[in-house]
Amino acid sequence: MKRLTLALALTALTIAPLPALAQTREGYNLLQKGWVNDAIVAFQAALKKNPQDTSARLGLAQSFQKAGKLDEAWNNYQVLLKTDGKNLEALKAIGKLGEYRSNWQLDGIAALNQLLTLNPNDRDALAQRALLLGYQGEFGSALADYDVLRSSNVTNPEILLGAAKINTYAGNYATARKLFEQAKPGGNGLDDYALAAYATALTQTGSAPNAIDRLTDRLKTPKLDANAETDLRKALAIALASTGKVDAGLQVLNGATANPLAIAQGYAEIARRTDRSDLYEQAISRYKSLLKTSPSKGLTVETADVMSEQVATQPEALKLYDSVANQFDPNHPMQFKRLMLGYRLGLRSATDVEQTLNDRLSDPKASASVGRTVAQSLIAIDPPEAKLLKIYQTLAPQTPFLYYRIAQIHSQARNFDLAQTALTAYQATPQGSNDLAPDLLRATIDQLSGNLDQSANAFTAIVAKTDRSDLQKSALRGLAGVRVQQRRLDDALVAYDRILALDPQDGSAKLGRARIAVVSRKITVAEADRILTQWLTDNPNANPPSELFDLAGALPADDSRTKLYDRLLALNPNNVDLQRRSLQLLATQNPSTARTQLAAYMNRAKGDVNAYYLQGEVARTLGDLELAASGYQAILTVQPENVDALTALGGVRFEQKNYPLAGEIYNRAIALRPNDWTLRRTIADLSLAQDKPLLALEQLKVVQSLQREQGIKDEETDYRIMAIEVERLKRRSFQPAWEGYTPNR
Repeated sequence: MKRLTLALALTALTIAPLPALAQTREGYNLLQKGWVNDAIVAFQAALKKNPQDTSARLGLAQSFQKAGKLDEAWNNYQVLLKTDGKNLEALKAIGKLGEYRSNWQLDGIAALNQLLTLNPNDRDALAQRALLLGYQGEFGSALADYDVLRSSNVTNPEILLGAAKINTYAGNYATARKLFEQAKPGGNGLDDYALAAYATALTQTGSAPNAIDRLTDRLKTPKLDANAETDLRKALAIALASTGKVDAGLQVLNGATANPLAIAQGYAEIARRTDRSDLYEQAISRYKSLLKTSPSKGLTVETADVMSEQVATQPEALKLYDSVANQFDPNHPMQFKRLMLGYRLGLRSATDVEQTLNDRLSDPKASASVGRTVAQSLIAIDPPEAKLLKIYQTLAPQTPFLYYRIAQIHSQARNFDLAQTALTAYQATPQGSNDLAPDLLRATIDQLSGNLDQSANAFTAIVAKTDRSDLQKSALRGLAGVRVQQRRLDDALVAYDRILALDPQDGSAKLGRARIAVVSRKITVAEADRILTQWLTDNPNANPPSELFDLAGALPADDSRTKLYDRLLALNPNNVDLQRRSLQLLATQNPSTARTQLAAYMNRAKGDVNAYYLQGEVARTLGDLELAASGYQAILTVQPENVDALTALGGVRFEQKNYPLAGEIYNRAIALRPNDWTLRRTIADLSLAQDKPLLALEQLKVVQSLQREQGIKDEETDYRIMAIEVERLKRRSFQPAWEGYTPNR
C-alpha cells in the first residue's frame, strides 16, 4: 500500500507544471526504478514543453523499448538521430532494433556503420552489425566482421551464438557447430531459433540422428511461438530427409502454420538433397507466390538462387537476377551469382568471367569480403570450371574448400599428383580435416588410375565411418563403378541395392541398377526401358544424372529415343555410348550421312580407345564388317589383352564366316576370362555354325556349370542343350519322348 501511494505521488509530480529539465530528470529516475509507463508520461511532458530536448527524446525512446512498444521506440530514435546524428546510444539502439523487423535491418546496419565510425572498438556494435548483415544475406561482410571478433578471442555467449547462426546460414556448418558448442557446452540451453540453426549444423556435419532427437523433443513443448515452430519443423524435415526419410520430413514440414518463406526454404533444401524435380517445382512455386505479395530484392535473389539449380529454370533465374542487379553494389554476392549463371548458360565467356573477377578482386575500393563472396560463387559450380583455375588458386588460401575444387579440376585432367597435392592442402585446414569429401575423391583417383582394389577398399571404408546418408550413397555409387570395371556385376548390383535401402526414392540409383542389370541379363531390355521411361516421366525438367546417360547408352539404339539422344548429347557431346546409339540409329535411316558423321567423329577423337568401339558397332550396323574389324584391331594394338575388343572382333569374324579365325580370337578371350559364361556360350554357337554339335554340347554344359556356380538360372542355355540333343536324335531317326509326337491317324 505504501508503494502504491508513493507511485501515485510520483505520478502526480510528473504531471505537475515542473520545468522541462526537471521532468526529463524525473523521467530517468522513474525509468531507473522500472516504472516504465510513468517514465513515458514524464518524458512526453518534457518534450511537449521543449520538442528539441534530445535527452528527453532518448529517454522516451528507451522507455518505449523497455515497454515492448518497438514501433514507438523506433520512431523516437529516428527523430532523435535527425537532431543528433552522432548519438551513440540511439545508434546502438537502432542497430539492436533492426534485429526485430526485417524492414528495419538496413537502417540498423547504417546506424551501426555510423557508430563504428565514431567508435571503431565497440565489439558489441560490430557483432550486431555482423548479425544484421547475415540476416540480409550479406554473408561475406558478416563473416568478415565475425573474423575480426574471433581474432580478439571473444567469449561473450551472445556474440558467439550470433556468429554460429550466421555461419549456419552461410553454409559454414563445421564452424557453426563449433561456435554453438563453445557458446553453450553440448549445444544445450539454446532458444528455439538457435536450436533450429544448431540442428541444421548438426545435420550438415554428419549428426542428423542427434538433430532429430533434439528437434523432436523441443517440438513437444506446448504453446511454441508459431514462427519458431516453423523453423524447428524445417530443420527437422531436412534432418529426416538426410537420413532417407523424405516422406516423413515432408509431412513434418507441411505441418508448419507460419512463415511461408521458411517452408519454401525447407522444400528447396530437401530438393537439393534428393535432386527430385517435383520438390524443386514445389519450392519454386512457393517462392513465386511469395514474390507476388512481397517483391523485395532479397526475396527475388533467393528465388533466383533456387531456380538457378535446375537447368529448365536457369534462364528465368537469370532474368530475376537482372531485374534487381542495379539495386546492388557491384561487389554484392548476387552480382557474382549472376555472372556465373550467365557463364553456365553460355552468355559469358571464360575469359570474360576471369577478367571480371580479377578486376573485382584487385579493386582497392572493394571490401575485404569480396574475395570470400567470389569464392562462395565458385564453390557452387560443380563440377568446377577448369578455365578458372587461376582464380580458384588465388582464393583457396582464404576459402579452403576451393582446394578441393582444384583437386577435382586436376583429377578431371588426369593430373593425379597435382590433385593429391591440392587435397593434402585442404585436409591441412580445420575444415578439411573433418571432411570426408577428400576421401571420396582419392578413392575416385585410385579408380581412374586403375588401382581398383585400393579404390573399392577406400569406398567401403567411407561407408563404414559415416552415418551421413549422402556420403554413404556417394561412396556406394563409387563402389558400384569399381565393381563394374572389375566385371563383378553382382557386387555392383549389391552396392546399388544398399543405396536404395538408404533412400528408396533415389531415382539415379534405380537407373544405375537397371543399367547393370540389363547388361548382366538380370532384367530384360524391355524392363530396363520401362525404368528409363518412368524416370523421364517423373523428372521431365530435372538435370539428367550420369546414370541416365549410362542406361540410355547401354540400351540398344531405338528410334523412340531419338529426342533423348539429342538432348543428352547436347549436354555431353563427348559421351561415346550415346554417340554410338545415335549413329547406329542414323545408320539404319541414312547410311551415307551416318558414314560422314562417323568419319568426322573419329577424326575429332583420334587416339581415344572408346571411339574405336563406337566405330566398330556403327560399322557393323552399316554392314561394313572390315571397317568394324579395323576399329577393334586398333584397340588391340594398344591393349592386346582387352577382352571386350577381342570378343567384338571375334563376333565380326563370326559374321564373316571366318570360323577358324573367330575361334582363335574367342579362345584368346577365354584364356583371359575363363569364368565368363557368355564367352563360352558364343564359342558353342561357333561350334554349331561349323556343324560340331557334340563339341557345342560339351561347351554348353561347361556354361551351365559356370552359371550354377554363379547362382544364375538361364533357361536359354537349358533350351540350347535340349535343342542340340533333339537334333541329334532326329538325325538318328529317333523321336524324343518329351516331344509328345502323335502320328496322324
